[in-house]
Amino acid sequence: MAIVIGGGFSFALMSHIEPKLKEATLRYIFVGCVLGICTTVLFFISQVGGINQQGLSGAFDFSMMQIIFQSDIGLQTGMRLASFIFSFLFLWRLKKQLDRNSNSPILRTLPLELYLPITIMLAISFAVIGHVSQLGLIARFAIVAHVICVFLWIGALYPLYLICASKHGSKVAGIMKEFGKYGAYFVSAILLSGTFLLFQLLDSVSEFVTTSYGNAVLLKLVLVVFLLVLAAINKFRLSPSIEKNGAVLKLRNSILLEIVFSTVIAAITTYFTTVIGIAHG
Repeated sequence: MAIVIGGGFSFALMSHIEPKLKEATLRYIFVGCVLGICTTVLFFISQVGGINQQGLSGAFDFSMMQIIFQSDIGLQTGMRLASFIFSFLFLWRLKKQLDRNSNSPILRTLPLELYLPITIMLAISFAVIGHVSQLGLIARFAIVAHVICVFLWIGALYPLYLICASKHGSKVAGIMKEFGKYGAYFVSAILLSGTFLLFQLLDSVSEFVTTSYGNAVLLKLVLVVFLLVLAAINKFRLSPSIEKNGAVLKLRNSILLEIVFSTVIAAITTYFTTVIGIAHG
């Protein structure tokens, strides 16, 4: 999901970058759509198998699938599949437009307009099942805002990594400056919504060390601190000096580290939301 949401956002910043980098970003988002469809289907099948408790054969029980598809799990699955499929079809059209005219204004204005409902739908899908769905409206709004900002940030990292390969240093500097401006808002929203959700999900600070869920959250927070430090270095030190010799390579390597940290954080988040859970504290 981060690939689709953040990739679409970063593509919208590439109005004056080389067509080959735009094409590479489109391929990146295409991969995100395919992965999103596959993982959504696999998650749904795993839920069917888990509820059926009959092993692999139970995962393909079509009668049970119909029942579960009418539940919140089915709602989440439908929202995600619709978003990924629509994104894939839209990107296919965008690719055709890029092939015809790499400088068309549509390549800047249309993605954000169409990606807004997709982004919102994918984010809302996180609030319809699990422990967050049992919280109040404000908490569910917080998780939606949190997911959107996190995915806009980390999903844009790989395209930014690609952009650093551009031969036009001034254009790269402009894109990095613009992303840094948005990034400040993303980080602020992530910290505010994340802090609020922690107060909603944990009863006391001691749960950070006394529960499995708290341990996972604590590990995630430590990694997030490192990620924020890297982001700050990129914004305040490397990006402003990007046109100097060697600065682009340093920025590229720093973004690569951000990608590694964000991947680990995403893996931890997936683990403690699907395997550990609040109830297993």
